[in-house]
Amino acid sequence: MAEDGFSRMRASTDGAAEVQAEARLEGDRLRLRIGGRVIDLWLERGDRGPAGFVTMGGERFRVEVLPGGAAAGEGGALLRFGRVTVASPMPGRVVAVRVAAGQRVAKGDLLFTLEAMKMQNEFVAPLAGRIASLSAAPGRVAAAGEVLAEIEPDAAAP
Repeated sequence: MAEDGFSRMRASTDGAAEVQAEARLEGDRLRLRIGGRVIDLWLERGDRGPAGFVTMGGERFRVEVLPGGAAAGEGGALLRFGRVTVASPMPGRVVAVRVAAGQRVAKGDLLFTLEAMKMQNEFVAPLAGRIASLSAAPGRVAAAGEVLAEIEPDAAAP
């Protein structure tokens, strides 16, 4: 551990090479220092073990933290960013789907439209990547919190 409280680790997005990083936990905020840049990640606590979710720049990412040792190799813990979920915040009916599983999307691309309480809500891709799974289908009724799509981030994400 460095004098400023940062610990060494490695970070990797799916499919990308691992990079050296430093991290410091401050309550629910994980501060990462990568290549001279400081990135704040807000943790969602739960009972999911070494996997969970973080919010960075308003976007939600699934992460897996592997402790130091054999799993991470030299350099301390390994932080892996995984698929990003797009969930319905309320019950509603899917009225349009603009993407298909396997399709590449850019940040901001329209994914699907959900009608709830006589209002149409458009859901857009929170980052560039590939649609890993898609359960949204026209006419389908979604429950509050139900995951309707998962996006595998591009190597350059998060």
